[in-house]
Amino acid sequence: MVNHMTAYLETSESVDAQGLLTALASACREIASAGVLTRACHASANLAACCLPHASEPAALSLEFVDDVPLVAGLDFLVNIGMRHAEVRGVQPHKIKEATVFIGDLDAVQNCIASWTARAIDLFATDVLKEPDLFTVLYGLANLGRASDEKFAIQALKQLCMLTPGGLKHFLRLAAPSKDFNDIVFFLYVWDADEMADLVEASTVAADHDWYIARLRSNRETRQLIAQRNGVSPEADISSEADGKPGEAAPDERARGSDDAEPAKGTDGNDG
Repeated sequence: MVNHMTAYLETSESVDAQGLLTALASACREIASAGVLTRACHASANLAACCLPHASEPAALSLEFVDDVPLVAGLDFLVNIGMRHAEVRGVQPHKIKEATVFIGDLDAVQNCIASWTARAIDLFATDVLKEPDLFTVLYGLANLGRASDEKFAIQALKQLCMLTPGGLKHFLRLAAPSKDFNDIVFFLYVWDADEMADLVEASTVAADHDWYIARLRSNRETRQLIAQRNGVSPEADISSEADGKPGEAAPDERARGSDDAEPAKGTDGNDG
């Protein structure tokens, strides 16, 4: 259906862009409330981007759409219209060069990105526990816009896990389905390996996440990833096996148990 609509927009000379964008925004909100967000919203956001070349006021309509749809749909829309303007970090140059120009006004694109980012940051101070697609929002904070940075997503996750009641459990619950095929989501935005390990260890779900605590404490690659993404030098004396179990060259790490860990800050009233 969406493919047919996209083909129609590419060839049609007369399109009610405003009416179609309003309908698509409404559809995205309904889809989100039904709990089937990602795929359907992605298609709707793609179609919304295709409407812009037919709009008389694409800048105003773009901002209205971004502000009216769930964050996930807004991100998809902005990746589409921002790609050609190099407003998505970490993308291969050829994808930027080959991307479609949906709107030529760079200022308009950047205004939309700023509005989306403000909403995403506000989410972590308000209703983050209602967000079912947490990792997509974190990706947006880290990569959407030239001024984006991984530190924004890292800070948001830290706020969720340390300051939001129930936040740590929310993060672990949403990450759980990815454990066996894409467990990187557990580590991408961790601010400090030991602090996160302490936090999980002090929580009521520690027994279900022994593997996670072990990876955080003693897996060399995991600790290097977290350190590098936080702009600090990883420890040089950590030895570990691929499964995260401590290796023989690090007796101090191997001997460190839960009794030796400092109390995790921010756990009172959260998940303990």
